[in-house]
Amino acid sequence: MFSKEELAELKLVRAERVAATRGVCMTPCLLYSVSIASDGVGAADGQLWNGHGLGDELLYDLFCIDETMFIFTLTCPIYFSRGLYVVVGTNCTAITVQYKPL
Repeated sequence: MFSKEELAELKLVRAERVAATRGVCMTPCLLYSVSIASDGVGAADGQLWNGHGLGDELLYDLFCIDETMFIFTLTCPIYFSRGLYVVVGTNCTAITVQYKPL
């Protein structure tokens, strides 16, 4: 069981499915997990940027092979100091992120 304090912290964690390139969190945040799903036409790709757009700092390139979904569950959350911007690339149905705004 979780304590009241732990439960309150867990309630701050959000999950969002991103089907088109956009800013997800405009403030600093912690990323807990990310998944990428192929649309079945070919291998999927995407990107995670630290900031509000493509002019900021690229932190991660994401890939998965055709007709699959790949889930990255992080043992330690990743700090995005300027926000989280998600690029949904070629042959990608969606990218789902689990994060906590700070």
